[in-house]
Amino acid sequence: MTQTNLKQLVPLLKPFINKWVAFSENKNEVIASGSSIMEVEKKLRKTNKKASVIQFILPFNSNYAPYVFTKKN
Repeated sequence: MTQTNLKQLVPLLKPFINKWVAFSENKNEVIASGSSIMEVEKKLRKTNKKASVIQFILPFNSNYAPYVFTKKN
């Protein structure tokens, strides 16, 4: 979302909380959504559209911190 203002994104993404979404090439439009990434990819193939990004939309009041577990020998 390079040039898009965060205030513009919130109303756009609010209906898609806890769903997977595919963004258009200019990243200002959701072109497909679904409960799984496979569902989104199927919708894209069906409509012959290409997404620039497919992403899961977390609730706005949550955070995500990835953690990689490595086993020490």
